[in-house]
Amino acid sequence: MNQLILRAAVSIVCVAFLPVFSFKPTYADTISLGFDNPVAVTSVGGQLFVLEKSGQISVVETDGAPSIVRTIAEPGSGAAQLSAPEDLVADPWGGVVVADTGNGRLARFLADGTWVGEVHVEPYPQRVIADSSHVYSLRFGQNGLTVDSFDTQLHLESSIDVSSTCPYRDFAAVMGAMAMDNAGAIWVGELTGCGENYVLRRYRTDGTLLGSWSRAAGQLSADTLQARGYQVWLISDLFVVGDKLYVILGSGGTETGGIDLDVWSTTGSFQQRVRINGPARPMTRGTVTSADLVMPDPIGTQSLFTVSLSSLP
Repeated sequence: MNQLILRAAVSIVCVAFLPVFSFKPTYADTISLGFDNPVAVTSVGGQLFVLEKSGQISVVETDGAPSIVRTIAEPGSGAAQLSAPEDLVADPWGGVVVADTGNGRLARFLADGTWVGEVHVEPYPQRVIADSSHVYSLRFGQNGLTVDSFDTQLHLESSIDVSSTCPYRDFAAVMGAMAMDNAGAIWVGELTGCGENYVLRRYRTDGTLLGSWSRAAGQLSADTLQARGYQVWLISDLFVVGDKLYVILGSGGTETGGIDLDVWSTTGSFQQRVRINGPARPMTRGTVTSADLVMPDPIGTQSLFTVSLSSLP
């Protein structure tokens, strides 16, 4: 693999009694295998399943020199076909579930590529996560954001409203990110936030709200972003490792490339902001393996890059 040096440095955060940390440079691998707009990645059986916006999944073997060992699905609207997919997750039964957004459904495949089936999710599924017995889909529509819970057969069991409004707009949030912590609670973040702030909310799977937190994204201003033609996504992704929630700030991060991570505890306490220099403005949906955070870079390099978990605070 080509070696990419990712230098992590901490931005100074004005929070009372918050210690200042520093980090050594982080060495990470990049995986460039001719992906076509990779938008999400998950890990199944030690292989990386890379979802491409074009409508296929490339399965990458990482034991030794990375290589694509097979592809799954093709563009379209029929069985084993995908249209403008947004996300995928390793399901509890050894396969993957895909947010087949363009077709308004969740699509399920076995790890060998066998098509298992689908369930329609109207109008648009955005994100999928899973625990040991359920798959959860974040969808958006005219009424805002909703999390649907499905059983092992992808039968709908329940739905919870996770939308919010704010003084900067008169409509509910329609785009979000989602993660599950080790206590089985669901975290939802609004991609576009409220003004220059992003909002995090934590729910039980029965819909009980456990807490809500807001923080300034601290990126380029919305006017600056729009003048340069960048989309104003304050949050790109959420992921959990142990008792830490990491918020990947979005595609309007910096002019020269790189991303910011906000570090929270899973009890809702903000800890610090970390800068990682790497591909420019990634709009990512990453995955956590045993040792690394793996993120696709669809806007810049069309590759995957990894950040060692041991280098993160």
